[in-house]
Amino acid sequence: SRFNYIVQPEDNVPLELLIPRIGPYDEFAITWGYKPVPGAMSADEEKKTLDAWLKPQETTAWLRFSASNSKGADPGELTEAVGDGDAVAATTLGTKNLKRVMDMLLTAVPKDGENYEDLGNVHATLIGQWARELGHVTALVGGFEAHQKHGGQEGVLFQPVTREKQKAAVQFLNANLFATPKWLVPMDVERRLEPAGALNRVLGAQRSVLNNLLNPARMARLMEQEATADTLAKTYRATEFLADLRAGVFTELSKPGAVVDPWRRNLQRAYLEIVNERLNGRASPQVVMGATSFSTLQLNPHDDTRGLLRSELRAIAAQIGRPAAVTDRATRAHLDDLKDRIAAILDPKIPPASGS
Repeated sequence: SRFNYIVQPEDNVPLELLIPRIGPYDEFAITWGYKPVPGAMSADEEKKTLDAWLKPQETTAWLRFSASNSKGADPGELTEAVGDGDAVAATTLGTKNLKRVMDMLLTAVPKDGENYEDLGNVHATLIGQWARELGHVTALVGGFEAHQKHGGQEGVLFQPVTREKQKAAVQFLNANLFATPKWLVPMDVERRLEPAGALNRVLGAQRSVLNNLLNPARMARLMEQEATADTLAKTYRATEFLADLRAGVFTELSKPGAVVDPWRRNLQRAYLEIVNERLNGRASPQVVMGATSFSTLQLNPHDDTRGLLRSELRAIAAQIGRPAAVTDRATRAHLDDLKDRIAAILDPKIPPASGS
């Protein structure tokens, strides 16, 4: 990692320990790769000793490297993820530090007599770092913890992330991202950069995570976990995930008369736009090594995702209704628009064939 973003001021960690340096994994890998094996005259004669040196990986997670063929499913194989044993706790601490940095921007960055270009660059970097940390949490959903093993070692290479961790990840995103993170766009900073843009900055972060959560590969892994589980009680089912996500994105629908503000209206429209892309985007299957694959944004027409997403849309439409308690004009217009959008997604108009 480039830096330790989870350490807190009250931890009183010495500065020299915050600077990246050689660590336990580095020493482990260098030993395995370069330490001489006395008496061995060939690679085959070294193998027994080398295998014995790998044994600590079975009980010490930080001595492991990425497993082969995890296909992006392992939340431990992420760029600059500090504390990936608990991504929610790590990102909680990381967010506290980013909020501290945000409070310092105006005193630390602008220089007398100069424009605010540096302020804009640092602000954008801060948002980018937060997005990276949110990605560590998102990766838990539908994730598999990987542990590279070979013949002779007990156990499998891939274990599903526990239901508790996956559900906690969605709850974290609901509370910290989909509940508008206005700390990310303080007006005393924003109005030094541009007359408008705060809404789009927040929406950009939200849409990126929504896209990631509703990635067809992630949905496929959730269904794989459900289909192969010993007991469903221990499985974070795709239906539960989608219902939890809906509760976070469309919270106001469970509160009669609640006003949906501009931030949340943007988020809810983005959700429908992404679902529409999944349901009505044109799939372009490619056959690779005898198997049919689809782009990361296109659904496999043979799994349950299409039916589940359509069911979610119907549930949202049913929640909307036309509640008389909604008196805010913008909210009523928004809810009517959501109903129209859902109807169009569920029953898209098919364009006439060429030449007809």
